[in-house]
Amino acid sequence: MNIIVKKWGASLAIKLPRAVVRKLDLSVGKVLDIRAENGQLILSPCCKPKYTLASLVRGINASNRHDEIEVDGPRGRELF
Repeated sequence: MNIIVKKWGASLAIKLPRAVVRKLDLSVGKVLDIRAENGQLILSPCCKPKYTLASLVRGINASNRHDEIEVDGPRGRELF
């Protein structure tokens, strides 16, 4: 099966044939691993990255942290 590499903005892109999409059960948002090996391009389905609370907390810094936001008043039996 042959496909053509096309320009997409400043990048290059390929369209995956429907038969390949079905065979690999691909869908929008599915994560793929891409690598070049011995002159070949290899795409492999992989799982979504698993995050831990510790790794997410390590990513917090002054530029991505925000103040608390109160969208609504208390609900239920909160003590304030």
